Amino acid sequence: FWSHYKLESGPAAMLLHEKIKIRCNIRQNENPNHLKDVKTFIDSEDLKDLRLLLNQVKKSKFLVAFLTKNYLTRPWCLAELYAAIQNNIPIIPLIITNGGYDFVEAKIFLENLTPESLNLSSNLKSFKTKFQ
Repeated sequence: FWSHYKLESGPAAMLLHEKIKIRCNIRQNENPNHLKDVKTFIDSEDLKDLRLLLNQVKKSKFLVAFLTKNYLTRPWCLAELYAAIQNNIPIIPLIITNGGYDFVEAKIFLENLTPESLNLSSNLKSFKTKFQ
């Protein structure tokens, strides 16, 4: 699952999505039992109903988070991270060169999050702990 803020990393996410998809298809053609039923998911191409977005996260084996300056300020990105954490989906952070992601700013942002600001359940402490 490619989790990204479209404005800051949409083209990079789409490029990696396409490259990985092509590589998986090549490997499957070489050996049909290898990487059987492997799929990559990017919302701009694969999502038909926004209500199903977090179900896609839950079905994923990994979530790749494209870390850019405003990634953690986007509600859907936070919801995707939250769904991954709640479902024990490993998160792979991908720092985008010149993307402006700042670990100190992100830490301060996460420390100041409240369940009310995100409209999330009381599991916010788990979210904050696992993502820092």
